[in-house]
Amino acid sequence: MAEREVPQTGAQERRDAKWYVQRFAEADRELSAAGIAWLTAETRVSVCLGIVRELARDARMAEARERRRAEREEPATEAQLQLLQKLGVRPDRQLTRSEASRLIDALKRP
Repeated sequence: MAEREVPQTGAQERRDAKWYVQRFAEADRELSAAGIAWLTAETRVSVCLGIVRELARDARMAEARERRRAEREEPATEAQLQLLQKLGVRPDRQLTRSEASRLIDALKRP
């Protein structure tokens, strides 16, 4: 079966079965290299699975942080610009979402 190409963006990494198998093998090699002889085969598998789960969660969190960072750098939304106008502000340059958000928060504070 041919594997479909999935376009990647930024820090996003496609985590398919191969990704998980590779991470499991890496964790198993690291446990072997650490010389932890007392681990039973069942415990070793459980430890490797736990490591793989954490790695996948870390990757998802990194992707979410990257998406949020990228969104903050996008131009301010129309709704933000309209609210700024209602608050009496007409920016002299294009604001990012993050800048507009901070400005709105500052203007709304008593």
